[in-house]
Amino acid sequence: MKYKDWTLGQVEAVFNKLGGDEGVRGFLSDRQILKPISCWLPWTTVNIGTNSQSSLLERLEKNGVKFGYCLQKLLKDDYKLPIAVPTSINLVKVSGMDLGFAEGVYRDEIYNRAKKIGLELCPPEVGFHLPLQCGKERIGSSSNPVIVSSVMIISDSRGTPHLIVIWHSGSDFWIEALPDDPHNPFSERDTRTSWIFLLPRK
Repeated sequence: MKYKDWTLGQVEAVFNKLGGDEGVRGFLSDRQILKPISCWLPWTTVNIGTNSQSSLLERLEKNGVKFGYCLQKLLKDDYKLPIAVPTSINLVKVSGMDLGFAEGVYRDEIYNRAKKIGLELCPPEVGFHLPLQCGKERIGSSSNPVIVSSVMIISDSRGTPHLIVIWHSGSDFWIEALPDDPHNPFSERDTRTSWIFLLPRK
């Protein structure tokens, strides 16, 4: 062994830092990259729990926010959006590349890496507040939308999970619920796609 001063315990610690056996194999195959992570600063702060589902959807419609086809279908199927108690939360926006991935990545991989560096999943209603509390210049376009991580993945009547995705197309804000089947290779996300996570208060 080239590095004779290393103990098995230290080698195991390096494996753990890289995400275990899977993380090390990903690093060696260039599927994952190491990137220094500085102290996360809030990307934006939003207030949640301030509206019921009906009043929140009404505010979005009055402000000209468009609902995509899948989201409209879910809402027609009486989807119930969990509403948190009124609170103010800090959010961060990161890409797969920011989290150390060198190529396409699945939702579970993004979630697991974000949790390991101290980020948390957002309350489900966050995606519906962002168009009301964030300027268009801070939200991605249709070619590079923002995906909102959530503690509760929206499911349709068939049980198919969906992710809330936000973008703007010139003058309009859009919210959509995109199917996210972890067993479908087409659910792989581009590493440039931005994800929104909750930044815990210290």
